[in-house]
Amino acid sequence: MSTPSGDYASLAELAASSSPDTSTPAYSNTAAPAIQFATANIQPPGGMYVTNAFSLRVTAWSSDPAVTGIAIAITMLMPDGTVHQISEVLAPVTSDRVTLNVAEINLPECFLLGVSIYLQGANSSPGRVYALAQLETGQGASAVIFQTLAAGYVTGNCGVAWPNSPIRSSTEGTGYIQTVDFTPAGFDTEAVLSVPTGAIWDVRSIRCQFITSAVSVDRVPSLIVQDVSNPFQVQLASAVDSGQSVNYVFVPGMSREGTVPPYARPIAIANPAAGADFTITVPAGRTWEILGVAGQFTTSAVAGNRTPSLFLQVRGNPAGISITSGAVIPASQGNNMCWGIGLPAFGPLDGTLNTALPQRMLLNAGDKLGSSTAGILAGDQWSNIYLWVNETFIQSSINPLPLPCRLLGGQQIHTSTAGMDAGDRWASCVALVEEFLVRQQ
Repeated sequence: MSTPSGDYASLAELAASSSPDTSTPAYSNTAAPAIQFATANIQPPGGMYVTNAFSLRVTAWSSDPAVTGIAIAITMLMPDGTVHQISEVLAPVTSDRVTLNVAEINLPECFLLGVSIYLQGANSSPGRVYALAQLETGQGASAVIFQTLAAGYVTGNCGVAWPNSPIRSSTEGTGYIQTVDFTPAGFDTEAVLSVPTGAIWDVRSIRCQFITSAVSVDRVPSLIVQDVSNPFQVQLASAVDSGQSVNYVFVPGMSREGTVPPYARPIAIANPAAGADFTITVPAGRTWEILGVAGQFTTSAVAGNRTPSLFLQVRGNPAGISITSGAVIPASQGNNMCWGIGLPAFGPLDGTLNTALPQRMLLNAGDKLGSSTAGILAGDQWSNIYLWVNETFIQSSINPLPLPCRLLGGQQIHTSTAGMDAGDRWASCVALVEEFLVRQQ
């Protein structure tokens, strides 16, 4: 048995001196690398080997004026075994969609381990800043692209990186979804939506409002989609007359069968003053198919013959269309007057007089319907008047666009209105589009 060296005040100190050291060792983060790499006859440790003849070229296109800088981080394994990082900022950034914002960074001889590109400072929406990282030999006009490392849209929260990010074209993934107002400034002016140079737009929907003046004339609005070689025209469902406000919706692939079908309903007509005929006007944005009209006509005690008719005034024509009952009603009578499709003509019988109407009597907004009573006297009265119609709402007309509806920079979508009056105007013209940037070279 050997004797421990040293002086110990107690057996506890002696036992502690012989226990193993379990404390965590302190490593220096400034010490020189201890691992050495051979330079021949071995596999590379990973990454990509480049010589000092190579540069990293980063190109970016932007449509976001809030972006002022694009950060670039490069990680390299040097020949002596050390890992170096380079951080650069591509600034300033021109955000006109077409300018190539370029940074060229000289590389030393190394193994390239990683490259990442992301926005510095301001964030941005997807589809607004497209970045491309490439290896090149030479620079500027004499550069020769050796390999594309990474490509895609970058934001403040999500960049592109090599070797992990896929290489994406500028039309892949989600673009920048935005609304674009293209309402014309004045009257008698078509609405024009132009795609900016350097952009590609996928049109998701278009909404326009067409407001007509009091001048009675047929307007036939259309929407023109300017394709590369052949314009595509969307002919709207019907002509528009005076005093109307019609909303149009255009959706790629949508069928007109998606509009709301007409529905039948009764409409009460206000009683006119004594000695006057009743009238009603079709409201803006609606079409009526007349099914029937009924009202009570009571004559005063003043002698005289009265002959009621139904009067239709179409498109402001003062002559109108008269459908006479053929009945002669004397003084002090009360008769229920009925006009309807398919009614047998008879009467007056037991106070009722029927008159047949033709099929498909259509009235548009601004047209009028009423009574026209020959020989009406001051004490005569129309009352309990009802109108039955098939009503169609036309203030929201859904129309198809080509699917997909993709436009390139410089192409247009615009309205084209045959018969447009000087007092007509297009209003509230808004397009929902998804924008992609065109990768320029």
